[in-house]
Amino acid sequence: MRPRISPAHQVYKLLQRPFPLPPASSCPSTRAFVLHHAKAHRPQLHLRNCVGCGTVRRPLTTTSNPASPSLAPKSLLTFAVVAALSFALSVYIRSERNSISHGDMAAPESETNGQTSVAVDDAELLDLLGDPSKINPARPGTLTAEQEVILREFWVLAARAFGIVDQELLDVLNDPTSGVPNENVALDGSKRKKARALFSRKKKEGEADSLSKPDSHTSEPVEKATNDVSKLSIEDDKHGMTKQFKEALTKYSSADLRTAFWDMTKHDHPDALLLRFLRARKWDSQAALVMAVSALHWRLAEGKVDVEIMKEGEEGAQRWAQSEDPDVKGEGEDFLEQLRLGKSFIVGADKVGRPICLIRTRLHHAGDQSESSLERYTIYTIETARMMLRPPVDTAALVFDMTGFSLANMDYAPVKFMIKCFEANYPESLGVVLIHKAPWIFSSVFSIIKGWLDPVVASKIHFTKNVEDLEEFIPKSRIIQELGGDNKFEWKYREGIPGENDKMKDTETAERLKKRREEIVSSFEETTFEWVLKSTLLSRGVTTQGDEKIDEAAIEKIKRKRHTIAKELRDNYWELDPYIRARSVYDRLGWFPKGPEAGQLIKEDVTQVKLNESSEEET
Repeated sequence: MRPRISPAHQVYKLLQRPFPLPPASSCPSTRAFVLHHAKAHRPQLHLRNCVGCGTVRRPLTTTSNPASPSLAPKSLLTFAVVAALSFALSVYIRSERNSISHGDMAAPESETNGQTSVAVDDAELLDLLGDPSKINPARPGTLTAEQEVILREFWVLAARAFGIVDQELLDVLNDPTSGVPNENVALDGSKRKKARALFSRKKKEGEADSLSKPDSHTSEPVEKATNDVSKLSIEDDKHGMTKQFKEALTKYSSADLRTAFWDMTKHDHPDALLLRFLRARKWDSQAALVMAVSALHWRLAEGKVDVEIMKEGEEGAQRWAQSEDPDVKGEGEDFLEQLRLGKSFIVGADKVGRPICLIRTRLHHAGDQSESSLERYTIYTIETARMMLRPPVDTAALVFDMTGFSLANMDYAPVKFMIKCFEANYPESLGVVLIHKAPWIFSSVFSIIKGWLDPVVASKIHFTKNVEDLEEFIPKSRIIQELGGDNKFEWKYREGIPGENDKMKDTETAERLKKRREEIVSSFEETTFEWVLKSTLLSRGVTTQGDEKIDEAAIEKIKRKRHTIAKELRDNYWELDPYIRARSVYDRLGWFPKGPEAGQLIKEDVTQVKLNESSEEET
């Protein structure tokens, strides 16, 4: 049977090659075809995710190519014919083609038989060009179709690093034609060339598959389970994340990395944690994996976040301060001194509900505390603020109070450490930075600091001179009187209460809750594999798997199930929290929730009452 000539190819023939064009199969939609090829050389309208350009999954960028021949028709008559035919064919195509979901990212939305289809509407093109009012926040539950595809890719890569890839899913991903009807025959009847498997590499003859699911009782080195990802790297890598990534693959087992990931998740939605790394790496799933594993390596080897800093907490610092070892004693005393001074503390929330960390720079003097104690205190504050976050709020606000600042207060080492924390280990956690009442001598200091900052982080910095400037970001009722606001709160450290950490001695209950958490984690992982598997099969046109029907409704049901399990994971964490984390001054102030409900810092009325009550009690 003679194959039907696509509408796009008819336009191609009509124009008689006045400019280079890709094969018609690259642009099955005439509308996308005309939008792309009729405007390809206009700087503001070059849609680079068209397969015809040889570029896939790239954001919309401005591109000009003056050397290319003009795309305008040779005569007005030709132009009129092309316009009329394009309109008629676009109506025809809309009546025949299946609807395609579109996101806010310039990337292909669906894949069929190994070919990518792209369809763009005029309104969506405007969105892609940067209409800020329609930018999707890219959070769990609000992802576009394309973002979901990349998130699924990231989960597969992460599962490889954790050594938990499901074998059935692995078989499907390694064979892009798996489950597709007539998979060896192309649409034109010719023999199909086998496509390269997703995330795969060419295996040497006789080499066994490196990604089989490991035995649950073994703890094999992760490099044996991640041959496909061990050579990944990040191009713009000023923090040495690639090096840490490779060290993690050789130093830690897959089980160690998996445990570190779920420890880092805490009460957060697992998708939300991965999405932080994806957004930070501009939706490059492989670069995001390098960054995520690097962060896990840092938490395990350098930060010792969960096994020491948060577990021991302030009570541990008090115990260290009584040590006979001068180094240990100094670490404990330095940590407690910063808390008692109130060098930095969390107080209230800004207009969008972000917890505010106030840093009083005049109280810092280089050399007063050791570098390690400064880093420990920084990590402790960041982790504490992170535990106050509740959806949809997932970032914090920093306010640097520069009142009384002099060069004697400047210390570059902790500034560099803080920058690395937010850029490499806690990506997408910083919402806004306010530098308040900076003196003129700070301008030269800031010019140096700005050179160290990622442009995205630098764009979040704002200078404020008075309380009116602060009110653009924080309601006056939440600004403490020290900064000219109405909040009467004054920082005074509340010492630990005897017996406040007694639950940490109840190892039996802790183990029971940890066991339950492992069951929930396993359930989430299995449901995630099901989500990836069935979504992949559906994208290939497969509508059944055994006796199960695969359609959009089935996929939505799986997604809802994942969210339900994520809620169970969150609830479980708050039950487990008092058994694995020492109480902090914020627990004693009553600013932490007693369970998974919204944190009190997010509610203005409760925040104000709590802050005022604590202030009156202390004074």
